[in-house]
Amino acid sequence: MQTTVKAATLFTAVAAALVFGGQARAATNLGQIGNYETFDSETANGTFEDFFTFTVENKGKAVFALTGVALSSTIGVSFSVAQLYNGSFSSASTLDSTELLASSFPETGTSIPSTSIVINSTIGETSLSLSPLTTYTLYVSGKSGGESSYVGIIALAPVPEPETYAMLLAGLGMMGTLAQRRRKGR
Repeated sequence: MQTTVKAATLFTAVAAALVFGGQARAATNLGQIGNYETFDSETANGTFEDFFTFTVENKGKAVFALTGVALSSTIGVSFSVAQLYNGSFSSASTLDSTELLASSFPETGTSIPSTSIVINSTIGETSLSLSPLTTYTLYVSGKSGGESSYVGIIALAPVPEPETYAMLLAGLGMMGTLAQRRRKGR
């Protein structure tokens, strides 16, 4: 009995390492979005792919923004692309380019004065309105220099300018970074 439990525990640990070690993870369902929804994701060393599925409560255009915080030149998140698709997808091989609604590439990292922290962000906006009762997928890919995380937001129009959300996410990212530093310092 103990051998079976140990084997199952080892199998679970190996599976988790494979899933979080640069591999794509299962899609995260954000549920139904009314006005906006925030989310976050942890990354490990190497490349990552995340899929966030959701539906919308009311018809409207969508804005999405992501922010990753780098504590140094080697630890942090750098985005490759963020894309919004019509449909439910859970792997890059199943993405359908005919269902692509919006694509955003990363902005140059912004360094905060007097610190070694660099904020990387990406902002995208749909030109078409999203419809209720339809599933959408936000696909995010990038590279991480170590155990890091990023935060994101999806909002429906009428919404403030995308830059407003970038500032909100930058603040959330900074708060998370400072909390992580405090935990590690103890």
